[in-house]
Amino acid sequence: MLKIFFKILKPFRGFMCVYSEGGNIMGKCYADLSFDQVVRKYAQNVSSACYMRLQNWADAEDCFQNTFLKLYQKSPTFNDESHLKAWLLRVAINECKNCIRD
Repeated sequence: MLKIFFKILKPFRGFMCVYSEGGNIMGKCYADLSFDQVVRKYAQNVSSACYMRLQNWADAEDCFQNTFLKLYQKSPTFNDESHLKAWLLRVAINECKNCIRD
């Protein structure tokens, strides 16, 4: 069974990694990047978008995590990194809208 752990470093400039039971980062790829590389590359963009929308660190962290969790669960395929970044930011904004609505 896969166990997923999230770690966000305060003050919200951190990163998130997905680990299996053995402690290895999962091997999914997006636009020729591993999941870990995607998270490290776009964490700042996604966290900034979430915080600018919500103005609350706790809610922004939840939306940040949900964004990358959806990336992992949905496993969309992208031909280049620009589509990946746009997809991540759109999902982050939608997560923020859902948070505000709830």
